[in-house]
Amino acid sequence: MNITLFNIPFFGKSKQILAVNSKNEVKEYKTQKEAAKDLDVQQSNISAVINGKCHTIKGYAFVRADESLDAIGRQKLIDDARQRANESSFYAIDTEGNSKKYKKYSSQRIAAKDLGIHHKDICLALASKRRTVGKYLFIPAKDIEITNENDNSVVVDEEKLAKIIDKIKSKDRKTMYIISPDGTYKKYYSQTETANALGIFRQNVCAALSGGRNIFSNHMIVSADEIETRDDDGNLIVDEKKVKELILKKERSIKSKPIYVINSDGSYKKYANQKEACTDTGYTQSKINSILNKKRKNIDGKTFAYSYELESLNENGDLVLNQKIIDELRKTANSSSIYAINSNGEYKKFIKRKDAVRELGIKEYQIFISLNENKPVNNVLFVHANDLESSDELGKIFIDRTTLLDCLKIANKESVYAVNISDGAYKKYNSVASASEELKIKEDNIHHVLKGRTNKTQGYKFIYANLVDYIDETGHLVPDTDLMYQMLNIN
Repeated sequence: MNITLFNIPFFGKSKQILAVNSKNEVKEYKTQKEAAKDLDVQQSNISAVINGKCHTIKGYAFVRADESLDAIGRQKLIDDARQRANESSFYAIDTEGNSKKYKKYSSQRIAAKDLGIHHKDICLALASKRRTVGKYLFIPAKDIEITNENDNSVVVDEEKLAKIIDKIKSKDRKTMYIISPDGTYKKYYSQTETANALGIFRQNVCAALSGGRNIFSNHMIVSADEIETRDDDGNLIVDEKKVKELILKKERSIKSKPIYVINSDGSYKKYANQKEACTDTGYTQSKINSILNKKRKNIDGKTFAYSYELESLNENGDLVLNQKIIDELRKTANSSSIYAINSNGEYKKFIKRKDAVRELGIKEYQIFISLNENKPVNNVLFVHANDLESSDELGKIFIDRTTLLDCLKIANKESVYAVNISDGAYKKYNSVASASEELKIKEDNIHHVLKGRTNKTQGYKFIYANLVDYIDETGHLVPDTDLMYQMLNIN
């Protein structure tokens, strides 16, 4: 049986393939397979572009060109393809930088890989279904490109771009910060991302940005426009002073507020909360709370105050303490402290009156009388510490020498000096009675000498200590011997 073979013609699509991008680059291929291999794309995707099912693949628009086309017809195909490629091009603008921080992309997948985001999010942004993706704003190239009249080149309209960015930023409330208690902060670009970071519901984040509760687990949520500003170069930066102001404001509203302990010597320490202060000082929270609520002044020479009562920001945005308020609180902490001053010029501070009772053997009611009537008890005068102490501009505590001398004169009121006429030797006695007992001289005779009725008695002259005593450079009470001898006419 004879079989005749016929040449059957191939009716497939064997026209030349042109790949054109927005930069007017044209690549020619004999087949779709060759184009797919060279551009690393699927052959089916090229067919989809040719058949009008999508605009571009990797920034390229594909068309079939019949070899019989003349130059004009061929150029028209290329121009149409380039226009389609350009319509798919877009710009990614960094909204945290200035308006010049942008980059043009011809493919969503290329942009996604370069920027580290998902291409579907870029697609939604270009379709106006979301404003931004992270910190990036996506705008079709045709919306911001113009033709330069000088050389017909395509450039970005900077003024139009700046207006679009400002408009988007004014409407975008999804960008936010979480500020930690220690002042550190981190930016987030979605409410879901912020909610996951704090372990709360997205509705809580939405409420925080709408003016509701914005503090969760001592962390604060704020909208980006509350703390962001632009520097001289147009870059978006965080205003550190505004962050610190928000932290100070937060400390007023949270339940567990930071507090300071201020000691009677002017020293102080900050605690994150009352519980931490209780652990360090050993006082119960109820005692500390009673001072914070002004129901009590101090405990053992210590007082407490909320941090916002002392802290503020200076012109440079640095956190500073109000030294005037600290000094007032030091006086409050010091209000129960007393000084015991004896006739020898010795003095000692006691934080509690009971300590003075225990050490000096003086009854508490006697101390009370001495403090209120300004009278010595057993040649010891008690004065309030705040009446004797002062502080300089730096908060350093010192004893006022003038006030101390006045107190010493009161404590020294009954003290006398007995001077031996023969050799000029002298000795101080706390009272006339003690001098009479040791020298075996009648008290009346000593009083006569002190009042000038007689010049001497039994070889001694007497003078009140307050007439010749003064405080030396070391702070001790000593007699001015030259003055004493001169007043007693002893050579």
